[in-house]
Amino acid sequence: MKKSISLFLIFLFLINAVYAGETYNLDFKKTNSYLVGLAEGDRVEFELKDVLNTVVIKEVNPGNLDIAIFIDISDKNTSLKIPLYSKIDQKRYVKLDLEKDGETDVYIIYKNSNSTAASVLFQLPAGPNENLEVLPKSQFSQGSLLRNLVYLFLALIVVLLVLFFLFRKRQKRQQK
Repeated sequence: MKKSISLFLIFLFLINAVYAGETYNLDFKKTNSYLVGLAEGDRVEFELKDVLNTVVIKEVNPGNLDIAIFIDISDKNTSLKIPLYSKIDQKRYVKLDLEKDGETDVYIIYKNSNSTAASVLFQLPAGPNENLEVLPKSQFSQGSLLRNLVYLFLALIVVLLVLFFLFRKRQKRQQK
């Protein structure tokens, strides 16, 4: 009897029937984007605008990912925490607006997946880029566009003339 109970307990410890997943904490104060490898059951937590949020990976499929998003899960928020469910893939991503002010606070972008894990990008929206180089308008002026069209038209005429003379020369050979 003792042997069967001990074997049963060993069997229970060896079987991991419930996989709770890992928790990943993102700190957007350090960097604006994180690429995270996630499996089913994994959770991503991040604090943004003094609000703690979490994204839970519900299901991983080749080509897409089902997620549940919980906004403001802190202890200060006593309201019912209802998740937002979403499916993301190469064509669909999530834009979270935490303050409901019409401006996106964070993007959740699917990168790739297989049947067990997915790669997901969490990214803040891009701010003004001081290093952005703006080309001068003179480079795209009407005169340069018109000049390029004239060159293209002249090149087309030359090609047509060459083809015409080759075709004519071939016909003269066939007549002889």
